[in-house]
Amino acid sequence: MIDSTRAYAKLISAFNQNDWPRVQQRAAQLLPVAPHDPVVHFMAGVAYMQTQQLPLALDCLLKATQLEPGRADFLAQYARALTLVRRMREARLVADEAMSCSPNDPMTLETLGVAYTQVNAFEQAATAFRRTVALMPGQASSRFNLAHALTALGDNEGAELELEKGIRDRTS
Repeated sequence: MIDSTRAYAKLISAFNQNDWPRVQQRAAQLLPVAPHDPVVHFMAGVAYMQTQQLPLALDCLLKATQLEPGRADFLAQYARALTLVRRMREARLVADEAMSCSPNDPMTLETLGVAYTQVNAFEQAATAFRRTVALMPGQASSRFNLAHALTALGDNEGAELELEKGIRDRTS
């Protein structure tokens, strides 16, 4: 019998350190005793995605979204995983569902912007990246991502402005 509280703390610690093999190990220990915990499924799914074990990632992320619908961060990572296996139509629908949850977390918005870029939904990508930039104006990578989406939309002037701001942010 494992101490689930301690195992959960170790899972979160490994996740925060991006120690994906350890996240997988800790999640494997916890899932038999906490099969309905969406966070454990989510963390396992992200770890599997990071280690290119995409079928397992999809299973875990889908389960997390089923156990706790309406979590934009869970949906965003699931959309990202779907793009990695080229299930673009599904990825777009899941990303739309995540955006309908009004995410306010820069990491979730960035993930959604990337997913939208992968499915060639550049208007939605620009919206997600604009919101990311509004939340974290000094994050150069978000400005570069926004510039890419704006270029794809034909807004070269807007893209140039974002690139200039991004360069300033990187050199400040």
